[in-house]
Amino acid sequence: MSEQQTTGQEPNATPAATTVETDPWAAFPKEFNWVRKELEDTRKEAAEKRVLAKDLQEKLGSAKTPEEVQQATAAFETKARDLEIALARERVARKSGLGDDLVEFLTGKTEEELTAQAAKLAGLKPAADADPVVVTVQEPRGGLNPSVNVHEKSGYDEWEEYKRNRR
Repeated sequence: MSEQQTTGQEPNATPAATTVETDPWAAFPKEFNWVRKELEDTRKEAAEKRVLAKDLQEKLGSAKTPEEVQQATAAFETKARDLEIALARERVARKSGLGDDLVEFLTGKTEEELTAQAAKLAGLKPAADADPVVVTVQEPRGGLNPSVNVHEKSGYDEWEEYKRNRR
């Protein structure tokens, strides 16, 4: 018996992977778009901090004197401080319900200052829940039937005119 029997399964040939990009947020309800924006902002911030850390490592690795190290760390500390202020600004704007168009007016350096400014801006912003006053202009209609033309005589007027002309 020269036949060999193989036990087990042979791997199937896998078809070439298709690169169909589908939007993972397509089935996500629109009222939760704030979650998507928050996640995107967080990822963007994390990427900026990773780049900042990598640049700092490169500059510190190439620094030869203590002065160069101090200059590099001072520059990156100011960048980190600016990023922290931007993060605090976004956080305060989100908590206070300010729109993206009003974030630029938050200029404080601490979170307390930003919160005070956001409270002032939120007080100036019109309430989104308030229904706007709608004024409609309609020609007044009379009688029991509102679909009657205004210039049409009523039944009473016609009866009075009939009685006057009868004499």
